[in-house]
Amino acid sequence: MRIYFSILFGFLSLVLLPLQTAAEPLTVSYFERPPYYFTAKDGSAKGFLVTRTQEILRSANIEAQFLSLSPNQIIYVLKHANTPNCSIGWFKKSERELYAQFTQPIYQNRPLVLLTTRDQLLTFKQYEGLAAIFSQRQLVMVRMSSFSYGSFVDQLLEHHNPVSYFGTKSQADVVRAIAQGKANYMLAAPEEVDVMMQSAGLAADDFATMTLSEIPAGNLRYLMCGKQVSAETMQRLNIAIERLGIK
Repeated sequence: MRIYFSILFGFLSLVLLPLQTAAEPLTVSYFERPPYYFTAKDGSAKGFLVTRTQEILRSANIEAQFLSLSPNQIIYVLKHANTPNCSIGWFKKSERELYAQFTQPIYQNRPLVLLTTRDQLLTFKQYEGLAAIFSQRQLVMVRMSSFSYGSFVDQLLEHHNPVSYFGTKSQADVVRAIAQGKANYMLAAPEEVDVMMQSAGLAADDFATMTLSEIPAGNLRYLMCGKQVSAETMQRLNIAIERLGIK
């Protein structure tokens, strides 16, 4: 019995000790995509996934500084930085696992919707499913480079290669492209639509969303970390995520 308790105590020590002492500090990057993450007027990082990440870091006893970068800059940093870096809210993809490691999921999106102008909505309703829409060469999709829509939609994009207009600055610029007639539609997370309209200075009543029946449950979002982040720190993060539960 004494041996049993010694083994049990040793196991618990291995699990709990990483959360009791401070870990290596992290730089946590994000890009400007409200309401998930954005920079407030006072320069601080805000957004509901920033708040979620801060809760995880506190639970894991990890100090971090937050830094706003573009998606391409984030990927470059994770590939080449010599210091431990993580970034908030990325989808897990096999090509990203070549240069990064992922925590347990921290959030699950609601299913994507198609966003277009109200006067074009009937055009899209005549097609059954996203594959049929992607196949229409007269319809232009606006999207941002370096973005993933999750494995299901990414595979459809690769297979059908829809006519696309690429925006590079922000989600607000992407939705403006529809208002300006440069594109006909985009795919968006329902969580983002209201904020996109506000930031783009567009009237929400001029736009409409359409649910897509074949779109699976929302994509899982993770903390994506560079390979230089230690196994101990990854363990701390995962224990904290499991303790807090996915949202």
